[in-house]
Amino acid sequence: MEKFPFTSEGAAELVAALYALPDLALQAEAADANADFAEWLLKHFAFEPSQVVYLGSMSPTLLSFMGAQVAMAMRHRLPLTLVKPLTKAAALRDSKLIETKSNIDTDGDGNGGEHASGSVSIEISY
Repeated sequence: MEKFPFTSEGAAELVAALYALPDLALQAEAADANADFAEWLLKHFAFEPSQVVYLGSMSPTLLSFMGAQVAMAMRHRLPLTLVKPLTKAAALRDSKLIETKSNIDTDGDGNGGEHASGSVSIEISY
C-alpha cells in the first residue's frame, strides 16, 4: 500500500483504501495498528523528518491507547478521521496538542463475538 500525506485528506484516503480491503486484510491492519501504532503510522504516512522525531518522543502509553482506539474503529469499519491544520497557526503557545476523541460503544458475547458503534477522531492543534 502506498504512503499517504499526513493531512486530513491523506488520512481520509488511507481509511478509504483500508476499508476497501477484504475483511481478513483489514483485520490484519487493525492488529498491526494495535500492536505498534507508531510503526503502523510510519508504514502508512509520508512524514517529514521532524514529524518522525516527534512521533518517537511521544508517550508509549498514549500511542498504545490511540492504536487500540484506531484498531477498534478499523475492525468495525467505523468513521475514523484525522483533523489537522495544513500549517501551524500563529498560536499563543509553541506546542502541539494531540487529542483522541472516541465515542465507541462496544459489547461482546461468550462466543468471542464483538460489536462496536461510534467513531474515532484524532485532532491535532497548535
